[in-house]
Amino acid sequence: MIPIEVEHYNTNKESGKQLVQSKAKTYTQAEVIMDIFISRIGIKLTPSDVHIIYQEEFKKILLSSVRARITSLADKGYLVKTEIMREGLHGSPEHCWMYPIEKPKQLELEL
Repeated sequence: MIPIEVEHYNTNKESGKQLVQSKAKTYTQAEVIMDIFISRIGIKLTPSDVHIIYQEEFKKILLSSVRARITSLADKGYLVKTEIMREGLHGSPEHCWMYPIEKPKQLELEL
C-alpha cells in the first residue's frame, strides 16, 4: 500500500473526536480510490466511474466526496488529470483521471 497524504476539508467546522473520525474516513476513502486506480492501471476514469466502482465494490459514498479525494490525490501527485472528457452521471462532461504511468527509460547504445 502506498502511504497517502490527503487533505480533509473541514467545511462543517468540526472539532475534537468528530474531527478525528472525519479525517480517518477521508483517509480510508482516499485509500479505496487509489486501489481503484491502481487495479486499473492505464485506464482513464471519470469521478463518476470511480463513484460507481466504489459503490459496487465497497460501500456508499457521495460523488462530491469522490471528487474531493481525487483532487487531493492529484494535488499530491498520486493521480493525473487527462485532457479527455466523458459524460458523467449527471450529464455534464467530466475530465478523466488516471494513475501516472512512468515512461520507460530509453536504452542508450554505446558505440
